[in-house]
Amino acid sequence: MKIEIFESPERLTVALIGDLDSCAAQELDTQLEQIIPLCKGELTVDLGQLSYLNSTGIRSFIRLEKLLAPEGKRFVFTNATARLRRIFQYCGLESYFNFLDEDVACAGTELAVKGA
Repeated sequence: MKIEIFESPERLTVALIGDLDSCAAQELDTQLEQIIPLCKGELTVDLGQLSYLNSTGIRSFIRLEKLLAPEGKRFVFTNATARLRRIFQYCGLESYFNFLDEDVACAGTELAVKGA
């Protein structure tokens, strides 16, 4: 999986490209830990190019929510396909997470994160 991170004055966007499986989830966790301190505004996770998601990937999102909460921050999913939304529904997590229904383009400066 490829992880692209974009920073703009309004938001920090993490775009996930490819398959979010067990191996990729470990890398995602590491990258998210590094970028959370950089997040000054809204954090968005762009799922528009995510082609596969398993339970380990979902765990990464739950973990992200728990890491952000003590800092009074939260994140939203953008560009989620109907197939990905159904996965969250089947897991009973669609109401746990926040989904932005409009398409949001990745804009801003791409950040290089250590290990990326």
